[in-house]
Amino acid sequence: MGNSRLGFINWQLIFYIIALLTATNCQHNVSQELLVISGRQALIPCNVSIPDYEIAISLIMWFKEESETPVYTMDARKGNLRNAVHFVGDQLRPRATFDLSTQPPLLRIDPVKDSDSGVYRCRVDFRWSRTIYHEVKLKVIIPPRRVFIVDQDEETVESSIERLQEGDTIALTCVSVGGKPLPNVTWWKNSKLFDDSSNIVSRDKIRNELVIQSLQRKDDSSSLTCKSSNSNLTLPASSTVIVKMILKPLFVKIISPHHPLSAGQRTQLQCHSYGSKPAAHISWWQGNKELTTSAITAKTDNSTFSKLSFTPSVEDNGSYLSCRADNPVIPNSGLEDGRILDIHYLPQTSLTPETDADLRNLIEGDEIFLKCVTKANPALKRLEWIKDDRVLQKNQSENIVITNATLEIRSLKPKNRGRYHCAAYNDVGRAESNRITLNLKFAPICAQRKQQEFRVMRNSSVTLKCLVHANPFDLKFQWYLKSSANIEEVNGYKENMTLNTLVYTPSKDSDYGVIICQASNSIGVQQVPCVFHLLPVGKPDFLKNCVIFDQSTTGFSVHCQDGYNGGLNQTFHMEVYEVTAMEHRLLANITHDTIPVFGIQTLPSDSTFSVVLYASNNIGRSKSVILRARTASAKQELKDDSGDIEVRLLVAAIAGAVAVVIILTAAGFIISRYYRRQQSQFSGQVEEPHRDELFPLQEVSQLSIPVSTVRTITGFREMVPVVEEVTLLRQTTEADITQTEQRP
Repeated sequence: MGNSRLGFINWQLIFYIIALLTATNCQHNVSQELLVISGRQALIPCNVSIPDYEIAISLIMWFKEESETPVYTMDARKGNLRNAVHFVGDQLRPRATFDLSTQPPLLRIDPVKDSDSGVYRCRVDFRWSRTIYHEVKLKVIIPPRRVFIVDQDEETVESSIERLQEGDTIALTCVSVGGKPLPNVTWWKNSKLFDDSSNIVSRDKIRNELVIQSLQRKDDSSSLTCKSSNSNLTLPASSTVIVKMILKPLFVKIISPHHPLSAGQRTQLQCHSYGSKPAAHISWWQGNKELTTSAITAKTDNSTFSKLSFTPSVEDNGSYLSCRADNPVIPNSGLEDGRILDIHYLPQTSLTPETDADLRNLIEGDEIFLKCVTKANPALKRLEWIKDDRVLQKNQSENIVITNATLEIRSLKPKNRGRYHCAAYNDVGRAESNRITLNLKFAPICAQRKQQEFRVMRNSSVTLKCLVHANPFDLKFQWYLKSSANIEEVNGYKENMTLNTLVYTPSKDSDYGVIICQASNSIGVQQVPCVFHLLPVGKPDFLKNCVIFDQSTTGFSVHCQDGYNGGLNQTFHMEVYEVTAMEHRLLANITHDTIPVFGIQTLPSDSTFSVVLYASNNIGRSKSVILRARTASAKQELKDDSGDIEVRLLVAAIAGAVAVVIILTAAGFIISRYYRRQQSQFSGQVEEPHRDELFPLQEVSQLSIPVSTVRTITGFREMVPVVEEVTLLRQTTEADITQTEQRP
C-alpha cells in the first residue's frame, strides 16, 4: 500500500515537472469573466477544440489563480478520454465534475461558494501537438441578505404608512445588509425610480434616506419600494410600503333640482360628496339645527350619497337648509352646500277688527273696520270680501268702503248684519279666513219692504201679518187704520217675538184704507212702518174707448181699453146681434181672457148689427157698451178691388220703366268697356272690368212711387184681421153705456 501511494505521488510529481517544463512552450487563450450567484451552479468552459479522435488528448488540468496545484485533473495518458482518470482537489471535492460531452467541455461546480471566486486555467495536453491554456474568471456574487425600511425613530415600517394628511412630510430610510459586491440601494415610487443616492455605513450595510415633503392628494395609495441589487442575475431584494392618507372632502352638493316645494307634501333631497378618505359623513341642517331623522346614506371608497325625506311646513319658508360633509378623523374638514327653501302654500288669512269695538254690542250708526291679515307664498293674486257667502263688490253699497285688505263699514245699518270673512287667492289655490258676525242692535224694520195690497169683500175677514227684524227682541206693536174718515188704533195679537197678527173685518166703506203696523224696542221706534192697503172687491168697470175697424162684407174688428177689474181677474165679452125690422137675433158671443180685442168674419154682407161689449169677474158683470156696425155690400167690395188693380198696374208700369233705364245704362257701359279693351290690346295692356261697373245696383229706396197710389193702413194687425179701409170710426161715450139688464 505504501509503495503504491509512493508511486502515485511520484507520478504526480513527474506530471508537474513535465507541466513546468512545457509551460514555456504552451499556448494561452484569452480569459473571460463568468458571474455566478453563490449557491447556484457554476459552469466554467474549457474553450478548446477536442479532436475527433479521442487519443489526441492525453491530459486536462484545471488550475485556480496562481496555484500550481490543479483543482481538477483528467488523465488519459494510459488510454483514451472514455477511460480517463478524474482527480478532484480538496477545494472542489465533491462539488466539481468535468463534462466532455458538451462543446466546449465544462467544469461544473455545484453549488458554488464565495471562496470559489478567482481565475481558472484549463490546460490541455495533446499527444502530438503542443499544450494549450484557456483562462476564465469566475466571480461569485452574494445577494443582499436583508432589506428593510425604518422611520425617523428607526422603527421598522411594515407594509404601509397610515393617517398621513395633505402637507405632511414622509421621512423613510432603506437599509440593506450584506451582499458582495456591495449592492446599489434605490427608492422607487409607483415603479418609477425616485432616488438612487445611497450611503455605505459599514462593509456590509448600506442606507438610502427618502424624504417627501408636502404630501399631495395624488400621493395617496402610492407605493414606495426600496430595492437593493448587486447584479442582474437575480431580482433585487426589496421592501415596499403603501402611503395611506386621510383626506378632506373635495366637494359637496345638493344635487336635487332647486325648485319650490309645497307645504304639507313629502319631498326628497339628495346630497353628494366625494374626495374624502375615509368616505365623508353627511349631515343635514336647517339653520343651526341638525335633522337627525329620515336620512339614508350610501358610501363607496371616497363618495357619499345621502337622501333626506321630509315634509316642509309653512314655517320652513325662507329657512336655510344645508348638507354638510365631514371627514370624522380630520377636525374642521367639513364642507357645506345649502339653499334657501322656497315653500309654496295656500294663503294664511285671519280676519280681525282694527278697532277695539265690541262686536256683541254694535249699535246702528256705529263704524267698524275689519282687516284681512294674509301671509302667502307665492304672492297674493286676489283678495275677496264675502258677506253671508256672497262676494262684496267695490262701491256696492254707499256705506261700505273696500280698500285693499281693509273693509270699512260707515254708519252701520241693519242690512250690514251678517257673517263676514275674506278669501285670498294665489297660484296654489284659495283659502278663507275665520268668520266674524256683526250682530247689530237696531230699531225694528219691516221684513216685507213693499207695501201689501189686500182686496176684501165686506163682512169678510183678512189676516194681516206684521213681521219685523229687530235686535233686541223686546218688541211692542201698534196697529192703526187710516181711512178717508180718520185714523184709529186697532188691536192685534202676538204670535212670536218678531211677528204680530191682526185679523180685520171691514163692514162699510169707511173700513177700507191703509192699515199701519209700527213696532218699537229699546233701541227705538220703527221709522218706516209696515203698510197694508185694504181695497174693496166688486164688479169690474165698463170697457172704454171701444173702436170698430177693418169692416168688410163678412165682418169687422173691435178694440177696447179695459177698466178696473174690481180687484179680481176679469173676462171680456162681445155679443153680436143682427138688427132687423122684426127682431134682434144673436149671431155671435166671443170671450177673451187677456185683452178686449175681438174680430169676426162670418157675418152676412150689407147688414146692420148691434155689438154689446162688457167685462165680468167672480162678483158679476160690468155695465155694457153698445156699438152699431154694418158690413159692406158686394158692389163696394168689387169697386175697391178694381181700385186696387189700378194701383197695381201703375206700380208695375213705373217698375218696368225703371228696369228699362237700368238695362240701357248697363249696355252702354259694357260697350264702352269693350271699346277701351280693344284700345288696350293695341298698346299691349288689358284692363279688367270691375264687377260693380258691369252690374250697377240701384237701391229700392231710390225709386219714387206717387203717394196717391198707396192707401193708409190703420188698425192692430197683430191682433185681428186687417182690411184696407175703415168705414166707421166711433169712440165710446157715456151715451152708449146702459145697464147690463137693458139687453138689445
